Amino acid sequence: MAKNSLKIAVVGCGYWGPNLVRNFSKDKNCRVVLVVDRDNSRLKYIKKLYPQVEVSENISDCFVKSTCDAVAVSLPVSMHYAVVEKALKNNKHVFCEKPLAKTVFQTARLFRLAKEKKKVLFVDYTYLYSNEIGYLKKFCKKLAGSIHMIDMRRLSFGIFQKDINVIFDLASHDISILVYLLGQPEKVFASGRGHINNKIVDDAHLFLVYKNGLIAHAHVSWLFPKKFRDITIIAKNKMIFYDDTRSRDKIEIFDKGVSLESLPKPSYYATYRDFIYKYRVGNFLPKINKKEPLKAACEDFLKRILHNQSNDVNLSLNVAKILAASEESLRKQSFIIV
Repeated sequence: MAKNSLKIAVVGCGYWGPNLVRNFSKDKNCRVVLVVDRDNSRLKYIKKLYPQVEVSENISDCFVKSTCDAVAVSLPVSMHYAVVEKALKNNKHVFCEKPLAKTVFQTARLFRLAKEKKKVLFVDYTYLYSNEIGYLKKFCKKLAGSIHMIDMRRLSFGIFQKDINVIFDLASHDISILVYLLGQPEKVFASGRGHINNKIVDDAHLFLVYKNGLIAHAHVSWLFPKKFRDITIIAKNKMIFYDDTRSRDKIEIFDKGVSLESLPKPSYYATYRDFIYKYRVGNFLPKINKKEPLKAACEDFLKRILHNQSNDVNLSLNVAKILAASEESLRKQSFIIV
């Protein structure tokens, strides 16, 4: 490990924090110097795994000038804005779980502050760093204009959140993927309900409509007995299925298509016998190298710091705008222009 490597403090050691500690600890360009959590049992767990890392229950320890160069935030979304703002004001680079904040205004303000302080503000859209999503990106680019529809499912039993609904928690993944694959949709419709806590939606459907008429549908839920994490893209002559729950062969390409052929070709169809549907079927499994997306995300964050690269403001703002439109649509039960 280099003597002048970046010093990282990880704030929050619940579900995702230990994965950040693990990945940053393995990177030669940085070292984890501090882990903060209010739960002392979680700190003991980290200390046992990483004896060299300091632990603390006091978040203010992160903001001391000499403690660290960067702060990785793994906290409930309701805490993101205040913690990220304080870190930036104390001249720290910031790595933050998605979504960055609860509103478009907060998201924009944090990026403005990062620019003023000349600091990297990195939002962890982990899936965008997977080789499979990179493959889907190439697929969409190749078949631009011929994609009919996209269907996405992110369903499981729990983890129920107390400060955000299932759209902010789970659909933010799918929204970031859609923006990455296709750009910003024109309008959004969201429908959902809180079955366990009527104040927090735990099952929702989103319909994202693009200017060319393409509709992407996302179903997200904390209430399903089985886990589903998949994307289906239907194009004119190809179909692709991505299943993130598989340990291998996560992507299947189907050489399937359907066309309407007349027998013979009259000026109009008088009966069902005047036409047929012609189907074409075939499939294959592309070979895609495995890598841990979070590892790649952590590496990109460090690279941006070391090479003074600018922040990716547009993606986070676009995701924030779609989330805000989804919330408004839930209230009004109508399409909302993004």
